[in-house]
Amino acid sequence: MPEVDKKQPALIGGLIVGVLSSLPVVNIGNYCCCLWALLGGAIAARLLVDRSPQPVKPGDGAAIGIMAGGIGAVISLIIGIPLSLMMGPAMFGMMRRLADVTSDPKVQQALERMIEQMQAQSFGQRLIGSIFSGVFVAIFLAGFSTLGGLLGVAIFEKRKGQAPPPPPQYPSPYPTDYPPQ
Repeated sequence: MPEVDKKQPALIGGLIVGVLSSLPVVNIGNYCCCLWALLGGAIAARLLVDRSPQPVKPGDGAAIGIMAGGIGAVISLIIGIPLSLMMGPAMFGMMRRLADVTSDPKVQQALERMIEQMQAQSFGQRLIGSIFSGVFVAIFLAGFSTLGGLLGVAIFEKRKGQAPPPPPQYPSPYPTDYPPQ
């Protein structure tokens, strides 16, 4: 059987992982058991199952999941790092509003100290922090996308236990009846 092309399923799954994991507010889905990473890996596995003429094995699901996770991790780094650097001022405002509505003076003081420390960081320090956290997130995305690929095969592959279709039978070009010698 010919090998099924895994590039397109991996790319589609990786786009789901990377884009949804990078967008502000939408990325909250990853706080729920790395939802977008699992979903991207599972969708990549579903696409692989749909285009494969033979049953897809769990190892193939893991492979397509790690490919989607790797693509998603790169996309997440490319989109996420600039977004986190741009979101700094908005983050300060949100934290300041949170400190204003909190009734506990200890929490207010802790938030004010955190805001002061974050505002005192140079651009280089914020960039290094964003890269470090981005790489940390990328590792988790790749791991959970692999798990999503395994789950996707377990959920979507319905051809378990079926033997692959038999090879086509062609008539032999050679005579099969030889005269006895």
